[in-house]
Amino acid sequence: MRLPAADLEQAVTGRLCRFLASPAEVLDSLGSLVAPARQPSLIEAAAALARAWPTTPASKQRRTLQALASRIIVSSNRIVIHTPLAIVGHLLGAGQPDAEPPEADLAAAAPIALSIETRLHRGGLAMKLVSDRIDAPSQPDPTLIRLLVRAHAMRRQLEGAGGRTSLEACAEAVGVTASYFTRVVRLAYLAPDITVAILDGRQPAGADCRSLVQHSRLPLVWDDQRQALGFR
Repeated sequence: MRLPAADLEQAVTGRLCRFLASPAEVLDSLGSLVAPARQPSLIEAAAALARAWPTTPASKQRRTLQALASRIIVSSNRIVIHTPLAIVGHLLGAGQPDAEPPEADLAAAAPIALSIETRLHRGGLAMKLVSDRIDAPSQPDPTLIRLLVRAHAMRRQLEGAGGRTSLEACAEAVGVTASYFTRVVRLAYLAPDITVAILDGRQPAGADCRSLVQHSRLPLVWDDQRQALGFR
């Protein structure tokens, strides 16, 4: 089965950032291998790496990912990331010379196994890898945002006609078919929290331009929209 590389990278990146931002997970993995006096600085170093990730240059992000994700196992409903303790310890400064002895041999320790619950979702002709959590740093989709802007422009055009112009005439005025106009204009009636999530880049992986436009029966009831689009 072929998987979308961007979705897989987003899922892996999000899980690694969530691990680094969690003091409990960091200590559970490294706490017993690092002198107690260094544990607070270890937690802070991990949190700082997670906070800086969205503004880290792409080339450095890729090098860090390649180092942290030594092995990725993908099954039908789960992704497991194997992360070498030695690499994590190096990135976080766990093996610095001023650490209090004795330091454990990080290289000999078993790798950290981070798991993600996932499922495959087909939207039109595209296959998306969907995580039940939205872990990756927010990254708004400009194409999706432009689609929402267009939907609201169509809505204003339709409401401005005041019932004096047919839907077909409105569609013809903007150079699209009536079917396409109908599907797009419905996006102007999305629940406010769904619209905000899209603008912030926090939409589920399955909620992309293709799937939204092809969703010819998108519900108008907000709670039904959240269910249909995977926002809950």
